[in-house]
Amino acid sequence: DLVIGNPPFSNRTVRGTDELGRLGLSLHDYFIARSISRLRPGALAMFVTSRWTMDKSDAGARRTMFETADFVGGARLPAGAMRDDAGTDVVVDVLVFRRRAPGEDAGDATWLDVAALADTDQGEGPLRINRYFAENGQQVLGRHDWTSGQFGPEYTCKANPLEMLDEALPLALGRLSSLARFPDPQTLDVATVQDNHAADVGTAADVALLKEGSYLLHKGVLHQIIDGETVLVKV
Repeated sequence: DLVIGNPPFSNRTVRGTDELGRLGLSLHDYFIARSISRLRPGALAMFVTSRWTMDKSDAGARRTMFETADFVGGARLPAGAMRDDAGTDVVVDVLVFRRRAPGEDAGDATWLDVAALADTDQGEGPLRINRYFAENGQQVLGRHDWTSGQFGPEYTCKANPLEMLDEALPLALGRLSSLARFPDPQTLDVATVQDNHAADVGTAADVALLKEGSYLLHKGVLHQIIDGETVLVKV
């Protein structure tokens, strides 16, 4: 129903034999995509991740996430926001996703693209960031600017000395609350489990009616799903 994660900030490429492993995603993008794939339809995921998940010009990783989930929204933190906790000055984003139900129409795709920021060309071309943050300045908890990086001038988000993050971040995430709705609760038709062999047992990702280890009441008696079958719980 819910995933909360802080993927490692790394440009290391993940290689594997599974479907996602064959895509050559960066470590943090692989972590996000894999976590989303484990959600049940309608469930939510929130990640604190490097800005490169959103800002990289190659939208391949974002398109992979968009195949099954909608981007609810996010907040961009200024450089240095994670210095005390993680010892890093990189710009990080808090991102929220919602897994779509089978057959549900995809949501807004604006976040798949990057866009140039107006009036930022200082001779190296304009700054380019994710279109979502370019068009939703209220979700950027700082100001876009240039900084000196390892390979020359690059983007940064500079802190606003008059803005306290512990106040600004809850406000920014609060603006997403109307968009981030939890899935409808699942109801159980007891008739489907009267015959042990008829029970649909699996994982949330399989959209299974029953999950291994789940408890249920049948005629007022407590049962548990063990090895795919309903077993009486002895009290």
